[in-house]
Amino acid sequence: MVSAKQTRFTAVLSGKYQLRVPLYQRRYAWKRDAWTALWGDVLHLALDQQTDPAARHFLGSVVLAPTPNGAPHARLVIDGQQRLLTTSLLLCALRDSEPRLPAALRTRVERCLLVPRGRGGPLKRLKLLPTQFDQNAFSRVVHQQELEPGHEASKAYQFFQRRLVSMQQGQDENVEGVTTAEVVRVVLDGLECVSVVAQASDNVHRIFESLNNRGQPLTQADLIRNYVFMRLSSNAEDFHEYTWKPLEERFSADELTQLFWLDLVRDRPTITQRQTYVEQQKKLHKVSTTGLKKAIDEVVHAGALWDRILRPEGEPSKPVRNRLERLKEWKTTTVWPVLMFLLEERDRGTATSPEIARAMQYLESYFVRRVVIGRATDNMNRVLLAAPQSVRDSDDPVDLALRRYLSGENKHWATDDELRREVGTKAFYNHGKAFQKTLILSWLELELAGGEYVLADDFTVEHVMPQTPTAAWRAEVRSGAAPGENVDLLYSGLVNTLGNLTLARSGRNSQMGNKSFADKKAVLAKHGSGLQMTKEITKKHHWRPDDIRKRSAVMVERIIKTWPGPLEG
Repeated sequence: MVSAKQTRFTAVLSGKYQLRVPLYQRRYAWKRDAWTALWGDVLHLALDQQTDPAARHFLGSVVLAPTPNGAPHARLVIDGQQRLLTTSLLLCALRDSEPRLPAALRTRVERCLLVPRGRGGPLKRLKLLPTQFDQNAFSRVVHQQELEPGHEASKAYQFFQRRLVSMQQGQDENVEGVTTAEVVRVVLDGLECVSVVAQASDNVHRIFESLNNRGQPLTQADLIRNYVFMRLSSNAEDFHEYTWKPLEERFSADELTQLFWLDLVRDRPTITQRQTYVEQQKKLHKVSTTGLKKAIDEVVHAGALWDRILRPEGEPSKPVRNRLERLKEWKTTTVWPVLMFLLEERDRGTATSPEIARAMQYLESYFVRRVVIGRATDNMNRVLLAAPQSVRDSDDPVDLALRRYLSGENKHWATDDELRREVGTKAFYNHGKAFQKTLILSWLELELAGGEYVLADDFTVEHVMPQTPTAAWRAEVRSGAAPGENVDLLYSGLVNTLGNLTLARSGRNSQMGNKSFADKKAVLAKHGSGLQMTKEITKKHHWRPDDIRKRSAVMVERIIKTWPGPLEG
């Protein structure tokens, strides 16, 4: 049965227990917005107390629990570590910024930071002991040592120091007349919380899960870490140091959640990312402690492959690296399970680098050709999630097996004939995401330029014949129209097709606008940065319907050459 009482916030810090943040807690995560909010609350309370000494400010709750080994002078921090750490850092800044602080106040501040008459090393003397990620940085602040550069605890301490200097020098007119000693008294006596203490018989894991409602929300990776280390209990130190900690150092919280999702969809493709924690808990609940460690070890091994997908520059094979980089640029999460599968196949020795590079080329072709025919996302997620199992069941090499699978019915991988039939009339500009269309054109330019790469971020898609008809452009279209042909219908049917699109340097669209073809050619020639597809356009004397259709035909043949399509039949 838990017990709760309202108390001074610093009474929790200065009590008889050392407060230990367990391994399953996240690292210190509060940033400038949270520090600013706390500092503002403290200063407003200091002003209020000048007229109402009984004024108080409520900070929320702090949840503590007995340690697994029953240490009599220690408690685990189940909830509230971010507030406890930040308030401790504020107390350090107050202590260090005012050498004339009254001795009684200084003693009370020290009691919130250090175990009185404590023995042992610096960490054993800390009143609040963070996780291993934060211990060194926090200890340095408390013991007035050189700060650990870049750590959020160091940044928070420096933030409060700067605010105190600004206040002391009278640079903050909003708190004019507030002294450092008054701020210290506010932190020591004016901040309140509800202190909740769980008993040894309480399910601390359930309490932790239920507290995902304040501060920075817990990620699914946070909840998985909580579950794992609650299971491992007191035998977790080495496992954390050598297994879990490297994972958190390599991946962000979102990337780590995605890794645990990829671990699940390997065998159960229908699981969504939102179900990651619930399904991982079900999976891990069925195994022993030894089995749990083995399962996490497998995730760690997969993490090396996941890192290649996120950061392809670490891939030693150039063909594979190039394909990974391009698929990363495409920015679709649906391809991740297939890429993980391909890298695992190579890792097991059942596929070679050239084979998985070709398989990735087929994936890229699958994406590009679907955009060209206007089927960018139809059924995409289901198709790709089912791909690994289909390839796994095949006797063909992985590249051929994947190509055969994607060539199947209702996969919408456009054939060469379908591309030729659709590209002249399909409004390419209106399908897919804007950056993906820019990528397609930049990759085609790469082929034209013989491998000299074009950064898609530097360019945007430009209409040669503008989207808004002008008298000059209507006359240009009319001069190439068949007798009796409706100019407006002809214009609208061609303006967004692939043949009317090129690349222009970002920010140059406004310079071209609805200019005539002659004027637009001059701008393209000047700001096309030597792009081959732009040079082809500027060589033209006019830009009529047949010019657009012919260019569409040329572009589609380049697409067919660059991105091999599905197997026939």
